[in-house]
Amino acid sequence: MTVDVRDATLDDIAGCHHCLDDVAKEGRWLSRLNAPPLGGFAAYMADLHHARAPQIVAVDDKVVGWCDIRLDASPVRAHVGILGMGLLRAYRGKGIGSRLLQMAMHRARERGLERLELSLLHENSAARALYAQFGFQIEGRRLRDWKHDGVYQDSILMAFVFD
Repeated sequence: MTVDVRDATLDDIAGCHHCLDDVAKEGRWLSRLNAPPLGGFAAYMADLHHARAPQIVAVDDKVVGWCDIRLDASPVRAHVGILGMGLLRAYRGKGIGSRLLQMAMHRARERGLERLELSLLHENSAARALYAQFGFQIEGRRLRDWKHDGVYQDSILMAFVFD
C-alpha cells in the first residue's frame, strides 16, 4: 500500500468530504455523525486554504485521511490552531496518522502558530497515544461531554506548545 501524504488542494474537497462522512458515520470518533452538506464543507476548506491554515491529506487513489488545523478567530488567540484529524478504518494502525500529524505540525510551525489544541474521546486510547508521542499534553477532561444513543462519554483536552 502506497499512501501519499501531502498538502490538500481545493481539488480534494469532494474526497475529503466523503472521507469525513465515512469516519463520522462510525459514530465513535468525531463530534458529528455525518459530514455537513457539501457546500458548507467546501466553504470551510476554502476558508482554511485562503487563510494558509495547515490542511494535509492522505491519498491512496482517493482521500483516506486528513489532518487540518483551523485558526482561532479571536485576535488574542491568533497564535492558536485547533487540530482535527481522521483516517478511514482500513488505513489505521499503519503509521499514516503519524505522517499526517507530523506534516500538519510542520506546516503549523511554518505558519507561525505557537499552540495547537484538540479534543478527543477519552476511550480513544490509540489517538491519545499518538498525540502524546508528538508531545501533546492532557490539559483537562470534560465529563459527560458527548452523548450518543443515550451513552455519555468524557472527552480529553490536549495541547501542544511549540518551543
